[in-house]
Amino acid sequence: ERAGAPAAAAPASERGSGDGAGLCVTVGDGPPALELTLVDAENACGDGEVGLPAVIRIAADAATLGRGADADVVLDSKQYPQMVSRIHCRLERSADGGGAWTVAERGSANGTAVSDDGDGGWTRVKRATGAVALRDGAVLCIGSWRGKAPSEVRYRVAVLDAAAEEEPNPSAEAAAPPGWAQLESQVW
Repeated sequence: ERAGAPAAAAPASERGSGDGAGLCVTVGDGPPALELTLVDAENACGDGEVGLPAVIRIAADAATLGRGADADVVLDSKQYPQMVSRIHCRLERSADGGGAWTVAERGSANGTAVSDDGDGGWTRVKRATGAVALRDGAVLCIGSWRGKAPSEVRYRVAVLDAAAEEEPNPSAEAAAPPGWAQLESQVW
């Protein structure tokens, strides 16, 4: 049994308009904990089209991405149809409930990579070495991320779990000069 329900189209109110925003798919029930947004919206498919969803929302603890019908989210590359494997990778939330997400390779032919800055510095996800962390703002590339024919299947990651948000830095308050709170209350 798969972790999430098969990807289903979001209600019309959540779909993009005809401006290239494309289709949104959701895996699982409840509020999404992870959202992937297609980096290049020109590659997004519209309602009823085959292609790449503009937005993927994951409300389950795990989801598979690939071009095969067995994947939780079906991704069809328009530029390079064989770029995405049938079951390409798996996204999974940490079991400790902390809200951290990882991506694991499922034996794809063209690979998976994560870039925390989105401008290079790719970390290749290897099946032999295990999963790679998905951080808020990172870019997930499904397929070749370099060379003459890089994949257009690139998604910006947004971690939506409240538990995954950074805690306030208590040392920032401690670093304030003595009397700062008193002075601030007098000014305001």
